[in-house]
Amino acid sequence: MNSLRGKTAVITGGSRGIGLAIAQHFARLGASTILVGRDNVTLRAAVESVQKQPVYTIQTPSATDSPSAPSLATSNIGPSPPSSTPAQQKQSIDILVNCAGVSQGSLLKSTSLEDIDKILDTNLKSAVLGCKYIGAHMMRRSGPSIINVSSVMAMRGGVGAAVYAATKAGLLGLTSSLSVELGQFGIRVNALVPGYIDTSMIQNFSRDALTRHIPLKRTGLVSEVADAAAFLAQNTYANNCVLTLDGGLTASMLSG
Repeated sequence: MNSLRGKTAVITGGSRGIGLAIAQHFARLGASTILVGRDNVTLRAAVESVQKQPVYTIQTPSATDSPSAPSLATSNIGPSPPSSTPAQQKQSIDILVNCAGVSQGSLLKSTSLEDIDKILDTNLKSAVLGCKYIGAHMMRRSGPSIINVSSVMAMRGGVGAAVYAATKAGLLGLTSSLSVELGQFGIRVNALVPGYIDTSMIQNFSRDALTRHIPLKRTGLVSEVADAAAFLAQNTYANNCVLTLDGGLTASMLSG
């Protein structure tokens, strides 16, 4: 269970943080990895950060067959070149990681409708659409897998993150439902629930405040989340598996 050779993985939100770490780890395990994001410049920088891996870049006009789909930039990392057309790429995808996300730092009453739509679209709707369009083509593959990256905010209360928490809880509901709906076609659907991970999302937070209730007394590493993603991608009996990676935070909050 230490190889993804011959597999093609799509990682949304793959230009930084957890998504990039997953892409890098999958590439090291032999997968052809496609990073998806909204900014081609950021994606190219992400690709250049991957060491000792052949790199291929493409520009796709659309994420789906829908004429209303947003234009996305994609970049490929891995041992083999990308398929010749976006349609061929979509038909050969074995793993989908829904990791695109934006955070929130305001009370709901102060959050604009524009920001609410942005958070809902980026964190939840993009995952729903990815599962809808890519999942349909995964039925032709052997042992395909979908991994949704949620958050501990889906399971615990907090101030200033109501919309964000709602989207992350929605990903858990999506995971549960699709594990049944797609499981009958051999498509496994699982979720990661990271706690406070050392990314740009928490760079402005007090480290002492973040770790106070974490039994391990530290934040997590993106590499640790990437390891868990690789497990879910490879374990052929993991379906509706929800892996919490929070250093014991949720247990501590419940006991306190």
